[in-house]
Amino acid sequence: MVVEARKDLESGAEDLQSWAWIMYGIGGTVGAFTGGIITSIWKYGGGARLCYGISSIFPFILGLSGLFIDKSLEENQEEMVKMGICKRLKLVFAELKEGLSIKELYTTLIFQMLLASLVPSFNTYLYQYSVSPLVGLSNFEVAMLTLVANATMIPGTLLY
Repeated sequence: MVVEARKDLESGAEDLQSWAWIMYGIGGTVGAFTGGIITSIWKYGGGARLCYGISSIFPFILGLSGLFIDKSLEENQEEMVKMGICKRLKLVFAELKEGLSIKELYTTLIFQMLLASLVPSFNTYLYQYSVSPLVGLSNFEVAMLTLVANATMIPGTLLY
């Protein structure tokens, strides 16, 4: 995003961030609808397991797609084009090691790891509370509330 935002000096970052929020809203809307349908089709947990299984694949796909980033963005593109995947992985990890030797980067990484492990995310608790007998929402109703929240992000971003 940074590389693309730098190409438009006047409003590149703002337009690109708006585009990212619109795509987040569309993805969230489609995901909430699909998740609601899948979890309500299978009443005894099969749908939920399928949703979690599908969700767990996406970080792997994202990481894998990083191996195939446009080679023209690299400084040493001639060398990178000739490299095989193993040699490229070694280069990436060497650059990662070099980057993590910078104090600002490794302290940010440590902070994010501590934040992720010590500060709870309340999405799971909110879901459990919503489907508990106290509130009594179904999986589909929770998914539709999430759908509405994500869908309203699209016109909100466009109005902004």
